Amino acid sequence: MKKTLILLAMTLTGLAAHAQAADSLRQQGQAQQLSNENKQIMEKEKLTVLESIANGVKDGYLHIENGVVKGYKTLENGIVKGFTSVNDTLTVKLFGKQGETLEETKARLQARTKAQPAEDNPIVQESLKATQERVKEAREQAGLEKKEAE
Repeated sequence: MKKTLILLAMTLTGLAAHAQAADSLRQQGQAQQLSNENKQIMEKEKLTVLESIANGVKDGYLHIENGVVKGYKTLENGIVKGFTSVNDTLTVKLFGKQGETLEETKARLQARTKAQPAEDNPIVQESLKATQERVKEAREQAGLEKKEAE
């Protein structure tokens, strides 16, 4: 869809430049019979018209590109700010103690995490063991592992 819009915009820009060039050629008296000198002038004007079309297409593409990038960056920044805001609010509400600020809560949680690594945490060990058992059962049901009883 984006490529189609970009190509359409470039084509319309090129057609507009071509139409302007064609009008200027008509105004210069195209009805007269062309001599060799006039033919050379026409060739130079055709090159000028083609260059103006190319420049119009290029400029149109650059405007579209800049608009898309700017819109994406705005959207990205908004999403990141929204996520950070929700994350901070939940951190304080779920883990904060009464009267504790966001920074104090984060510092306390980080200190607690550093003091007790996850490998030593009995809750983590219990969850890991239960997960490994479920995986083993699922693999046995799928026929990927032989049952120990066999």
